[in-house]
Amino acid sequence: MKSRLLAVTALRNMLSPALAVLIFSLAGCLGMSGKDMDRQSETLVLPKSIAVVGFSSAIGLGDDSRTMRSPLTGFVFEAEPVVREVTDLMSGMLFERLVSMERFNLYSPEQTNGVLAGLLQTAAGLSMPQDKLFIGIGKRLEAEAVLTGLVFRWQEREGKQYGVNRAASVAFDLQLISTADGSVIWRDKFDKTQRYLSEDLFDLGTFLKARGKWMSARELADIGLERILKGLSSYAGDEPSLMDEIDRNL
Repeated sequence: MKSRLLAVTALRNMLSPALAVLIFSLAGCLGMSGKDMDRQSETLVLPKSIAVVGFSSAIGLGDDSRTMRSPLTGFVFEAEPVVREVTDLMSGMLFERLVSMERFNLYSPEQTNGVLAGLLQTAAGLSMPQDKLFIGIGKRLEAEAVLTGLVFRWQEREGKQYGVNRAASVAFDLQLISTADGSVIWRDKFDKTQRYLSEDLFDLGTFLKARGKWMSARELADIGLERILKGLSSYAGDEPSLMDEIDRNL
């Protein structure tokens, strides 16, 4: 309790008095929201082992930018082509964060891609729909679940840390699939364009993480990965910290 009070005090000291009153009033309301009650009632049993397929681009390099619904999660995004270097970077960042959680037995994107290549060399593999391929990867590696995602947007910051012509903008989703039956264990998304706090008072978490600076696309994406993986832990019954609750709700 004492540590939570200290955290609240520190946050108040960082904000102007008027803004602090508004933000913490909102946080208090959100603390009793239906979303939080649902989160507590929908506790997940997480798998012990995960094959991390990683990310791919939601649309091909030759396709036009458009609004689309994710074929994985059903969330809607403003999407544009994303190059392979970015999806590989995101896959590596995702795997590193999962390793740091020290919670799962993990198979890396390199391992899963090797299994996928083997599956696609068979006639049966070539005719498999994507969801069956994911299950096949999990079974080959004897992993309880498969984690995969799509990157919908990766717009780099134009300008410097303290002044930009265009802010960074990143969008992606993740889905955890059961190897046993192909059911969806968990899904989430991150869709963010950095803004001034005065333009979006509900984005306090990103403002604090950025420390008042304009972030690169990689920095923004890393915040997104941290946020939704903490969300996965909270859905599994882990007690979130005060900062985690503020970050996810605002």
